[in-house]
Amino acid sequence: MYKLLLFLIIGIILFVVASTYISRSLNNLINTSSRNKQYEEVSQLPVDFTESNTIAIVCPKAAQNNPLYPDADCKNTLYYGIAGIQQAVNNGGTDHTVYVKEGVYKIVSGSPISLVGSVPPRSLTLMGDSYPKKTIIDLSNGGGENAFNISGNSGFMFRNLYFTGGVEKGYIAIKANTNSSISLYNTNFQSLYAAITIDNINSLKIVNNKFINDHYSVYEDYVTASNSNVSIRNSLFYKNSGTIGIGHPETTVDLVNNVFLDNTMAFLSASNNFYISNNIFYNTVNLSPVDVITSPNSNSVIRYNFFYNNTGGQTCVLGSVPCVFDNTNVIGTDPKFISTNFSNLNLNLQQSSTLLHLGDPSEKNPDETASSPGMYGGTYACLQSYGCLENEYVPHTLDFNSDKRKDISDVILLIEGIFNSKSATYMDLNYSTTVDIQDIIVLINEIFK
Repeated sequence: MYKLLLFLIIGIILFVVASTYISRSLNNLINTSSRNKQYEEVSQLPVDFTESNTIAIVCPKAAQNNPLYPDADCKNTLYYGIAGIQQAVNNGGTDHTVYVKEGVYKIVSGSPISLVGSVPPRSLTLMGDSYPKKTIIDLSNGGGENAFNISGNSGFMFRNLYFTGGVEKGYIAIKANTNSSISLYNTNFQSLYAAITIDNINSLKIVNNKFINDHYSVYEDYVTASNSNVSIRNSLFYKNSGTIGIGHPETTVDLVNNVFLDNTMAFLSASNNFYISNNIFYNTVNLSPVDVITSPNSNSVIRYNFFYNNTGGQTCVLGSVPCVFDNTNVIGTDPKFISTNFSNLNLNLQQSSTLLHLGDPSEKNPDETASSPGMYGGTYACLQSYGCLENEYVPHTLDFNSDKRKDISDVILLIEGIFNSKSATYMDLNYSTTVDIQDIIVLINEIFK
């Protein structure tokens, strides 16, 4: 009975949307001549491209052979869809940027994207559209595949991308090994089995990233990993299970100005060489927020960190012994974030917070004031003026087929997602953690606006 009622409601919704769609299509035909002028305009590439020798533009599959697609960059490119990303990577030179335009790119089962280094080493940047546009890499149909496999002695940079695997977890966004150097800026990882796994790499640099509802956020293999350099700054770790796990005792870890909120664990490490400063650990519910299973060497530092409402055990453990903090580490003071509500997450500190400008004096905010702890303080503070991700942490899009319109075809894809259990996180339009008929209603309302 429930399914019959559901189909009846959906049928009514589709009829209304179809009527709207036909009306809009007629208007589109009338206005085609005025729009064609727009397609002839030459768009400007982001300034980040000025340092690359070669550039390739990838557009959504919906743009291919579509003269009405409203993006001038997609008119003459050779690369479309998820396969186009691999082609653009393969055809690039030693200093190459692949610009992946706004849209949803679905990983295909059995076909992860391969990034392979070269001799001499190459430099490759994969860049998505910046806010408010969104370049989404969707792993929910990938059959457990990785999105990107990285190997070889080269440098690989990711910027402005959203990785999501769907509500059901089981996917790895980036798997890197064999002497590669990885940098990630302004990138989201949400609802994945693992966001980033590393094994025997040279370095990993993470700045202004968001890790949300992942099983593992950053994981270094505990068996085969050799020493690497890992730097994580000004990033958010929110509602993850195994947040950061470092496997090799000689891996150097730099953990500065991050927020760890509502995680099962925060930092579990076998490394005895680390620098942990200006972080906020809030509501860690299972293990200790900082749990180092080996005795640290004399170079290791833990200072100017702030711990609040962590209930998983000792605040900090070094080699099975509770940490002996100096007076720069503070336990029990509410940081007073603006909002920790998932649908309105804002982790700036309130003006009444006693933590403002109470961070490590060796770190300065971009305006040269004394640093504050958390992701909005310190040298790499994630400020709007610096092009960082905004406070919208769920990579929502209402254009599920990336055709630059919100219409009946997007409603159909949303319905298919509900019934085949392949709906990705970005389809959860009302932040309920499930994709259902309520999200259809949200989409219909947006179409009518």
